[in-house]
Amino acid sequence: MPLVTIAIDPGTSLTKCIYQVDDGPPQLLALPPDSAELPRELAFTLQEQCSYTNFHGKAKPEELIWYSLGKKGALFAVGALARKYQQEMDIERLKYEAAESKIIGIIGAIAQRESLDRFSIDIAMLLPYGEYRDEAKLKQKIKTALSKTIYWHGTTGIKVKLKDWCCYPEGSGRMFRYIAEVGADTFASQNILVLMLGHRNGSILKLENGSNSDDSESSDRYGFYRFLDYVLEQKPAYSAENLLASFVVEPL
Repeated sequence: MPLVTIAIDPGTSLTKCIYQVDDGPPQLLALPPDSAELPRELAFTLQEQCSYTNFHGKAKPEELIWYSLGKKGALFAVGALARKYQQEMDIERLKYEAAESKIIGIIGAIAQRESLDRFSIDIAMLLPYGEYRDEAKLKQKIKTALSKTIYWHGTTGIKVKLKDWCCYPEGSGRMFRYIAEVGADTFASQNILVLMLGHRNGSILKLENGSNSDDSESSDRYGFYRFLDYVLEQKPAYSAENLLASFVVEPL
């Protein structure tokens, strides 16, 4: 059975994923952060829409993500398709609350891209420090969801087995890299502060002599969108869209 390994960030700026099938080359997926539960009455409309789009434009699977868990389960859309049917994304929604539908949708898109209908999966992800305490709940939700058949576009059945689950607080990646650079002994003798600023919130990891401190925290006070709100309060003539368009992002 093929093994798919994914590292996913179901964020509020983008849903980002790097995946690998067995020992193949890593692949990147990035899509709008939206996810939405849709009325089951939309199933026929969605099937017609996706068939038309694929016939005329050969859309990529990640551009048309919708699925149900079980033949008669609720419908979920992720990414661009969810944005079409959702008036406005709830940016206050916690990452772990929105993660399930995004992860399942990404898994379905990978299955379509790689022509897989049965495989095992290893999942790695990060959560804001304040939500990390709920990672066991999220793992159980994903495990329960994957115990059902994923019906892609209402027809194609996909069976997936969760093999391994790995979740850490945001900022841990930089911490692990630092350990690799200086060595575990040096790391264990230092006091370290890791600051991670995201679109919705930020996390602060405080480590004393290599161990996590009770002072570690996450808060939406540090989120980029809060910064936009602050600027808009000072400059009401601007719009959030105009401000975002003024930022220039250079590839690293």
